[in-house]
Amino acid sequence: MKLLLSTSNEDKTHELKSLLEPLGHTVYTLKDYGLKIRVEAKGITFFQNALLKAQAVSKVVDIPVLGDESGLVVPALNGEPGVYYAGEIHNSVANIQLLLRKMENITDREAYMQTVLVLMYPDGQYYYGEGTVRGTITRSRRGFNGFGYDSVFYSPQLKKTFAEASFVEKQSVSHRLQAVNDLFRKVNANVGAMNSKK
Repeated sequence: MKLLLSTSNEDKTHELKSLLEPLGHTVYTLKDYGLKIRVEAKGITFFQNALLKAQAVSKVVDIPVLGDESGLVVPALNGEPGVYYAGEIHNSVANIQLLLRKMENITDREAYMQTVLVLMYPDGQYYYGEGTVRGTITRSRRGFNGFGYDSVFYSPQLKKTFAEASFVEKQSVSHRLQAVNDLFRKVNANVGAMNSKK
């Protein structure tokens, strides 16, 4: 399948391409199409924002568009930073510092990373996939890889923060991997159902 990523975030693009291309998909970016579209993600859920991103770009291209919305959720902070800090215009270092200050006296440091992907076809039909990976928030930044909140998100599976993990290690357990798998399970199931009716 040929598809276009509705994001200008190079880190997200790199991660998604590495997950999608081995599945046989040809992945294009906004830059490939000469598009400069910044979607104002006003939704209150990850799904709503992913859908908004897919819809905005799908209006101007004739191939399927993939919208991504991802973020960190800390239950002890009533779900913050969540979807409100998931945009691409925010300063990651400042957001991390704010998060650590808010959690300074909190002992329950459980958290999860969540991704929702929406694949929208030119006719407006869409599918979505979700992925969640659980971990804890460290008390200081650790590691120099990754992006966003990776340096304070400790993965029990990897026994290190996402920023201490290699790219391959992070991808092997990531919320984006799970979302991609969930999305294409749904897409393939629908294609199979349609073929069985022929």
